[in-house]
Amino acid sequence: LSGFGNGIITELNLGQRVAIIPELLIVGQFVSIASIKFNELHAQRNEDRANDLYLKLSKMGLTFTTIIAGLIFLLSNNLTEFFYSKSSMDSSSINNISLVLGYLILLLPIKFIDTFSTNIFTAYQKIRGVVQISFITHLLITIVFFFLVKYFGLPGYIGGMGLHYVLLAVLYLYLFQKAIPFIKYKKVLTFFGEIVFLNLLAFVPAYSLNIYFFDVIRNNLLKIICLGATYLFLLIIANEVIGISDLLKVSKYRNYFRQRFFN
Repeated sequence: LSGFGNGIITELNLGQRVAIIPELLIVGQFVSIASIKFNELHAQRNEDRANDLYLKLSKMGLTFTTIIAGLIFLLSNNLTEFFYSKSSMDSSSINNISLVLGYLILLLPIKFIDTFSTNIFTAYQKIRGVVQISFITHLLITIVFFFLVKYFGLPGYIGGMGLHYVLLAVLYLYLFQKAIPFIKYKKVLTFFGEIVFLNLLAFVPAYSLNIYFFDVIRNNLLKIICLGATYLFLLIIANEVIGISDLLKVSKYRNYFRQRFFN
């Protein structure tokens, strides 16, 4: 970071502070609670139940974190303007904060994979391999960071962060197969690809509407609400068509409320 000016470092810190809020509120709490259950399952040596629970919670966590990441990425400019438009910052600083927020928030789902996987290794007392992999990746990424920041500046720093977590997620595939083979981690990566594809189906038309339709809305808060609601609506419609996530199926909740309140 020493290669950045003071202004860039301030903008980077402000963007990171906002981007880390969903990670602390959702990922941290979710994983902490789940870890207790996996400690119990490890003590009971219930491998089938542990795998089923891991897959279920992973899909749930990836669904929520990917939606939040896509939503904040879509609204990053509007959110940054909403919170900082009345500050003394110029448009260039606000754009840099928006850039940091928008791209760092895309790391939320893969940070969830990293945090959740690390806690599983801890519960099953296989942390040594995680430490070794983390050390190797940190060493490699430090070298890569130097060149990315030197030649690409702030985008290079953000790209290096993404490369770091992607590399960890791939290496965990080997570690799970070697240390905890009954956990089907590969299915988590497959679902991650599917849920990202689902969000792209909603993001592309929502982004187009933002440029050609919602741009006429002058009230920033109203624009955030309309654009966010449109993204979620398109996401639900896309999921009804291709059926990737059970959590987003309208029929599931319709049947629940029908049985709960009308039977």
